[in-house]
Amino acid sequence: MHTNDSILIDAALSSIPSNVKNASKVCVHTAQWCWEKSQVATSGANSLVYQTQMLIDTTPANYAYFLYDNLYYLTAQKEWVYDATAQKIYYTKKVL
Repeated sequence: MHTNDSILIDAALSSIPSNVKNASKVCVHTAQWCWEKSQVATSGANSLVYQTQMLIDTTPANYAYFLYDNLYYLTAQKEWVYDATAQKIYYTKKVL
């Protein structure tokens, strides 16, 4: 993984469809106790370009990140996503 203040590159991103990445938000751990968020502006096979530049350049640290705010990421029980446009909450219920 490689990230700086405007782009994130990770081979693991190639498993996520481009239309999903482009409709997602990203949260990047930019420094100890600091997380920054941005909408994804555009994506390549293994990269994301942030819509809003991160305040801290994370190139030397290679901290973690996660993508969110898309139904594609609803993969475990009791997870939920709020769709503000449709004003709906989507969730995966507990399986007994």
